[in-house]
Amino acid sequence: MLKILITGASGFIGGSLKKFFNDIDEFHVFSPNSKDLDLSKSSSVDRYLAKNKFDVIIHTANHHYHPRDNESKDLNLQLEKNINMFFNIIRNFKSFKKLIHFGSGGEYPREKWHEKINEMDFLSEIPKDPYGLSKNIMNLFSQKYDNVYNLRLFGVFGELDNWRYRFIPNICVKAIFDKELVVNQNAIFDFLYIKDLCNITLKFVQNNYPGGDYNLCTAEALELKHIANIVKEVSKKDVEINIKNSDIQTKYGGTNKKLLDIVGKYNFTKIDIAIKNVYEYLSKNKNDIDISELSV
Repeated sequence: MLKILITGASGFIGGSLKKFFNDIDEFHVFSPNSKDLDLSKSSSVDRYLAKNKFDVIIHTANHHYHPRDNESKDLNLQLEKNINMFFNIIRNFKSFKKLIHFGSGGEYPREKWHEKINEMDFLSEIPKDPYGLSKNIMNLFSQKYDNVYNLRLFGVFGELDNWRYRFIPNICVKAIFDKELVVNQNAIFDFLYIKDLCNITLKFVQNNYPGGDYNLCTAEALELKHIANIVKEVSKKDVEINIKNSDIQTKYGGTNKKLLDIVGKYNFTKIDIAIKNVYEYLSKNKNDIDISELSV
């Protein structure tokens, strides 16, 4: 039985991975709270990793900042905290066999985003914002190791995602409560369903692929207004769609050839099916949703 440590399991991605791996008998999953493992303290990380000797560490913990999140942390500490957690883990490379962490398309400067960013692009430019810079540094350092993997994400969504402000679950909730589906600014994004993220991560856990960075994306970027139309169709409701600005100012996505060259052919979940799953999950749990917390 493989021992897996998942950091950040209280978050959307970490929590989804925890549930996914817990359902597979061959894994013993650890997801300690900050009292048992304080990633910001090197002594705590040193002790915990030396004691447990994990086969795989899946690092999703992040110093979370979002302007629309009431639980958002200090933006000014994002670079420091993210780097600190990462290096506290990787410096203990003798205490684990494999490290998987999740990068971001934000490793590339926002002003130069396009819908087909490839892995080599991230070596040519440095972002200025704290989050992107932290992820860029982590990616560069990961290149030193054969057993460290940076799975780079662009736009992930799923059932446990934050419906208060995250685009797809947000407009799903609006449709559930018969609200107008608002797209403030049309854009093109490459959205990845959380179950595909989990399935691909499983492949990296079970196989010894070459270390390095891999764009984990569908390579099929879509307009936000198209997503809104899918939500309307899934809801089977006559809700209004309000595209406040239809001009496309942002294109954000990646190529996935490097990923598919090593994992083989993979059939990503069709976007309408994935959105239907999220919509039905949120609809089933609508009594837990306080629509006063819904961002416009």
